[in-house]
Amino acid sequence: RGIGLAWVVLLGMGAGCDALTEQRVCIAGYEPDGNGGCVASAPDAGGDGGGSDGGVGDASVACEPSCGGATPICDGEVGECVECTSAEHCTDRARSRCDEGIGACEACGSDGDCAHLGATPHCDLGGAAGVCVECTTEGATESTACGPKSCDAELRTCTDTTRGTVPSCGPCRADSECQDPEARCVPMTYQDKAYGAYCLRKVSAGCAEPFGVVINGVSVSGDPKTDYCGIDQAALTCDAVRRLLDNQGCPSGKASDCKAEAAVCAMVGVFANRCTYACSGVAQCPKGEPLSTCNAGTCGS
Repeated sequence: RGIGLAWVVLLGMGAGCDALTEQRVCIAGYEPDGNGGCVASAPDAGGDGGGSDGGVGDASVACEPSCGGATPICDGEVGECVECTSAEHCTDRARSRCDEGIGACEACGSDGDCAHLGATPHCDLGGAAGVCVECTTEGATESTACGPKSCDAELRTCTDTTRGTVPSCGPCRADSECQDPEARCVPMTYQDKAYGAYCLRKVSAGCAEPFGVVINGVSVSGDPKTDYCGIDQAALTCDAVRRLLDNQGCPSGKASDCKAEAAVCAMVGVFANRCTYACSGVAQCPKGEPLSTCNAGTCGS
């Protein structure tokens, strides 16, 4: 209770005696508590104890006991409870910047607004606008954050895939993964249902069998909408095409060994139990024998 207390020694002049008396006086920002001590004045009380100059006193002390919930920080300059007074108070990736003018956490506007978050130091101004992330698919940021690996265009996290290593019709999570510089990572479907994303070459760069069906779309990394060399998504998947191109076997003689929608297990040339897919013409099959034939309804037959 000694906080805010000042001692004043007064000379008492009484009849026939001299005496020293002590009087307790509260400093600015405090008021008597009725028990010989002092307590902090309410913010608008002005500190009416002795010696007060009528001001609000120490504003941070005045507001701090009542701060909590959505406004846990006491702004000592104005004596108000706020959400933040610095970026360190803003730990939500979607609201990492402190607008000190209003004491509120807001979306990031630059990498500097994410620096205090450690694991997510980059401000994504693209797909997830204003959110701090591990990486973005922009070239310089991707290589800085992920080294030789790619940045997942959807999750904005570094992957285990080395950039420039995914072949045509291979599954991908960013344009930078595609081996062909004219290819992009394009969302695909199978029988009208979403079916991942795969590296497809732009029609403008030239198409080759079996990629003779035009697919129009925007890449997962945001490359503008354009035409790509694709397949018949109603009857075929890129996974099935890759199994044939990669010469994958199906030892049991069952398509389930191929682990790909639309794949079948059949003869490919003189080789038994190979993963392939159904065809109605050679244009649907890859170039070069034995893959390019379609005599018995499957590529390579």
